[in-house]
Amino acid sequence: MNQSVGADNRRNTVTQLSTSKWHRLAYRVTRSAFSRNNNGENDMSVEDNKRIVREFCNHFKTSNADGLIDGMTEDATWWVNGKPHLFPSAGTKTKTEAASMFRNMFTAYSNGLDMKVINLIGEGDSIAAEARSQATTTSGKIYENEYFILFKIRDGKIASVREYTDLMHVQETFG
Repeated sequence: MNQSVGADNRRNTVTQLSTSKWHRLAYRVTRSAFSRNNNGENDMSVEDNKRIVREFCNHFKTSNADGLIDGMTEDATWWVNGKPHLFPSAGTKTKTEAASMFRNMFTAYSNGLDMKVINLIGEGDSIAAEARSQATTTSGKIYENEYFILFKIRDGKIASVREYTDLMHVQETFG
């Protein structure tokens, strides 16, 4: 009777191991299938896209407008909440207009804009970021703001940005 119990335990263990291996294999195959685009090429993973967003946000601290611009696709857009007739930074900007906005913005800070990413959530080519900024203006005012930013990534670059922030604070600080 002991031999029978021992054989049953070994069979259960083998079955569990086999099932576990099959689950891992199925996961890898499924993940591989979903990480390929229609051309059969590998897309960026969510973790890769999060890394791209972190690196992009780090360019604000060093006032690296060229790094921001280079990190965007040629047809990239940058949208900021608000009414454009009330807030010049509101509305949709092309990559060229965003580049001008970055360069203008960086001249207003004495030592860059420290953009701290608090939280990142991703799915597919979309990365949602919660961020907080802090800077000292060239006139000595403290600028601190909070953001929700939705990034769309394509080919390892930022293809679109939807930025939600407190434009009243921008107006109060910069006039």
